Amino acid sequence: MSDAALLVRSLESAHFGLPVFSATAANRADATRLLDLAAGIEEGLLVIRIPADAHGAIHAVERRGAVLCDVLQTLTIAVPGHHRTLGEQHGTTIRAGTSNDADVMATIGGDAFRGFVGHWHSDDRLRAGLADQLYARWSADLARGADAAHPVLLAERASKPIAFLALARVTDTTWSVALTCVAPEYRTSGAFRTLLDAACDMVADQRAVRLEYETQLTNLPALRAVIRAGFEPKSARLTFHLWMSGA
Repeated sequence: MSDAALLVRSLESAHFGLPVFSATAANRADATRLLDLAAGIEEGLLVIRIPADAHGAIHAVERRGAVLCDVLQTLTIAVPGHHRTLGEQHGTTIRAGTSNDADVMATIGGDAFRGFVGHWHSDDRLRAGLADQLYARWSADLARGADAAHPVLLAERASKPIAFLALARVTDTTWSVALTCVAPEYRTSGAFRTLLDAACDMVADQRAVRLEYETQLTNLPALRAVIRAGFEPKSARLTFHLWMSGA
C-alpha cells in the first residue's frame, strides 16, 4: 500500500498567501494517488519531489500539467572517516546558533539566495521578490527552532556572523543539512568548508554514520565545495509544481 501523502507547508502557505502542499512520489502508484488527492483541493500549489529514475511517476505528473522547476542532487559522506581542514586557520570560528540569532540569520539567508534560481524562483506564478524573502523567513525560523535534533552552526569573523548551517536528524545514524547560507561577500572565505567540517564533527559526536547534503544541480559552487570536502553523489530528485484549480 502506498504511503504517499500531501503535507501542508505552513511557512510557505503563510508567506505566499495561498495553500502550499508538498509530497514525494517514489513510483507511478504514489504519483497517481497524490494526483487523485490533489484533484480534491479547490486551490493551491503542490510541490512534488520524484527520484530522477522514477520515470513512471514523472510521466504521470507531467500528464496532469505539473511543471519541472528544479533538479536536486543529494551527496553523502561517511562522517567517522571525515578529516578536517582546520578552517579556524582562516579566521573563522563556529558557535551554536540560537533564537537570538534569528534576525542576523534572516539577513544572511535573504542575501545569500537573492535571485537564486531554485524551484520557488523558477515558477513564474510566484513573485521573485517573495521567493527571496522566503529564505530569510526560513532562516529565522531555523534559528528559533534550534534544538538537539535541529542544531544550527553559526560562522563568525571577528565576532561578526557571516554564514550558518542548519542540521536535522533523519535517523539514529543519518543527519542532513537542512539549509546553509553564506553572506555574498564571504563566499570565498573558507567559511562554507569550515561549517561542513564542524557539521561532520557534530554529527559524529552523536554517533552518526552519514551526513547528507542536497542542493540544486545548477548550484555548481556548492557542489564543488562539498565534493572537495569528501562528499559523494548519492541520488537525484526532480521538483515539480502543480497548480490546482482556482489558483
